[in-house]
Amino acid sequence: MPDRIVKGRKAKKVSKKGSKEESKKGAKKGAKKGKTKKPKYSEKPQEKEKVYLSLGDSGPAGTSDTDPDLYVVSEPFSSDGYPHKLFRNYLKPNLGYERIFNLACPSESFYSFASGDTSLCYGENPFFAMPDLESTVSQLDSAISIIKEHDVQMITLHIGGNDLLRNCDPADPEVDLCVAFQLQLISVNLVGTLATLQNLTDAPILLQNYYSAYLAFNIVPGIPETLTGLAVVITSALINLNMVLAGVAQNIEGVYTIDHESDFQTLDYSGTPPENARVICENTLMCEEINGMFLPLLPPKKFDIHANSAGHKKMADLNIEAIKSLF
Repeated sequence: MPDRIVKGRKAKKVSKKGSKEESKKGAKKGAKKGKTKKPKYSEKPQEKEKVYLSLGDSGPAGTSDTDPDLYVVSEPFSSDGYPHKLFRNYLKPNLGYERIFNLACPSESFYSFASGDTSLCYGENPFFAMPDLESTVSQLDSAISIIKEHDVQMITLHIGGNDLLRNCDPADPEVDLCVAFQLQLISVNLVGTLATLQNLTDAPILLQNYYSAYLAFNIVPGIPETLTGLAVVITSALINLNMVLAGVAQNIEGVYTIDHESDFQTLDYSGTPPENARVICENTLMCEEINGMFLPLLPPKKFDIHANSAGHKKMADLNIEAIKSLF
């Protein structure tokens, strides 16, 4: 099994099987005098289409196109992000999946994911319109509805980064205390989220961890210390987040960590330019290439932590590698 895929341990599951006695009672109701009628429970159930469900934040939402002159995201959703590449390139042609539901939303945290409050896509007066869903109370509520109504056989979950980035100021001298507190909340919320999903489905859950886009500021010497310092603090926080994600997944059967941290060479500072910075520049919107050399996008230009097309393919390929290995 590849090192970048962490398999969980066995955990108790909630039984979804009905009572045999109830089935027998149902059969008797279908019989009338002088006629023989097959009971409903013996009829062949109508097969549902195989569904892949993508959940999370802006990463799986496919946020990847920005206006270079404005500090706003011009196209927050994409049908070419890694979930759609995973679906089109492997799940559909190789495993017979017929539909993808990508419910991921930019800026989503565990709080907005579960409640819909402060969410850009769910709850009251969302900023972005989501596809037609029977429930738009929250992303989690929408996921529950889809799982109940469809044959969901694969789930990817990519969330937790915004819980750190939105709540902890890297410039704060006590940022480490903030990170430690948020990591505790993330662990509790992740366990609860996984329990909610697994009480409804036996579908495997591929839990995505995070690369650190801010390593791009190490691509060349001479970058302002405020930005290189930002890279140090945020990279450290994300590495600790990834440890929390892996720790939770290891103790729950059916949950597997997809290790983008390692795939993006996060810890490899070797070479000139450093390998981790080079990989980030090649696969995200943090850099521009001038005369064959990568340079980080610096203010007033807009740098963007999200993956570019190559980065989304890289992330999809890692998920495909995991699925081939595990299933």
